[in-house]
Amino acid sequence: ARGALRLADYHFAAQPHRILGYPSINVGTLQGGLNVNSVPDRATLGIDVRTVPGHANDEVCAELGGLFDPGSLLQRTVDVGHVASD
Repeated sequence: ARGALRLADYHFAAQPHRILGYPSINVGTLQGGLNVNSVPDRATLGIDVRTVPGHANDEVCAELGGLFDPGSLLQRTVDVGHVASD
């Protein structure tokens, strides 16, 4: 939950693209716990990041990795580049 809240106000360190603007991030899924009266032993947060030219995926992972608690695993599911050219 803390990781999702950190993403809510996060702004990438990338320069805006002249047409596309800034990269975007969206929390698409959040799963964890078995019931409402216990602390979950783990949680999974699914995010979607849309990069812009000049903002490499490795940079994104490095930036986002610093937002989560130690022991968190950042795993790429789909790893494609930006969709527009300069």
